[in-house]
Amino acid sequence: MRTIPTYCYIFIALVAVVLWGSGMAQLPEPGQSIFVEKAELDAFAAAHVALVPPVVNEQELDCRNGREHDVPVPEELYLQDYEKKLYDFILRRKYVDLDWCVDKRVRNTGPWIEGTYYGVHPAVRIYYSPSMMYWLTGDPEYWQEGKQSGQAKPAQPRTGPVPEGAMIVKEMFMPPAEIYSEVQDMMAQNNDPECSTGAAYEKLVSSLITAWTVMVKAGDGAHDGWFWAGPGAPRMVDGQLQTIEEAIAGQLDDYANLPGSGFGLTCIRCHASAEDDMTFSALRNIKGFSPDENLLSFRADNSWRNKNYFENYPLNLLGMKQACLNDSLVRQQFELPSPLLP
Repeated sequence: MRTIPTYCYIFIALVAVVLWGSGMAQLPEPGQSIFVEKAELDAFAAAHVALVPPVVNEQELDCRNGREHDVPVPEELYLQDYEKKLYDFILRRKYVDLDWCVDKRVRNTGPWIEGTYYGVHPAVRIYYSPSMMYWLTGDPEYWQEGKQSGQAKPAQPRTGPVPEGAMIVKEMFMPPAEIYSEVQDMMAQNNDPECSTGAAYEKLVSSLITAWTVMVKAGDGAHDGWFWAGPGAPRMVDGQLQTIEEAIAGQLDDYANLPGSGFGLTCIRCHASAEDDMTFSALRNIKGFSPDENLLSFRADNSWRNKNYFENYPLNLLGMKQACLNDSLVRQQFELPSPLLP
């Protein structure tokens, strides 16, 4: 039997490829998208330009007179010396006393599904220093010290580098954020005027903070321009709650473990993807801007509503006698019978 040489098969295959390829669309020209037409890209860009900027609610905005902190620049001190000053400022929540702008509410950073939280941080509420607010808005009224010194001049939002010393303070709570919004609603419905005001809720929620993550702008300290810190709140030790002094002393970096604060930490693995200056801060998350609207929201099912979860500190404080919370109402709100859990 006569066989066909191998080169004949190769020739036939080449002819087939040429004939099939002649019917294909031409390769895109240089600079042309391979996914969408240029007209579609132009329409997308135009839509972005036309986005309505966040609306300011003047009645809710009371942070234009916020005052700057006096924590020194990080690179001027040894790490432990700086941590002592920064942690004292953070754990005593002095930023609240300075009337800084703050998020509208505690919010999730990822979904809670079937007993597991998938956030990049726990539930959070963020405070912004006056110089940080100036950078976010371009309005010198948010940074009175900068306005008086001539550093803060009217500008487009988010232009140029964040001012030196600007600070972002992220309070962190056990997720999900629904816990805190429901506590706030329960307290608001209390007939006692001292309970229905925000002050009572603030006092309670401040006791539920588990830790902070902090960004301090220090352009000369590292290429990314930020000092990163992650102090923890006082915790229970042998049945006793630590004092602030004990909590600070117990977490100063001693170079025996990975540092909890410093320049160039692993935080930049995510923050490096931010559009501007390593921060994901957005005005629509902040109280007074775009009322009743958050930039992001995530699904949270009801699998957190069980007794065991609320035995963890500091959530177990909600089951104790709280001046403005009815213990049975808390249980009814937060603990679902097993058949009703997801």
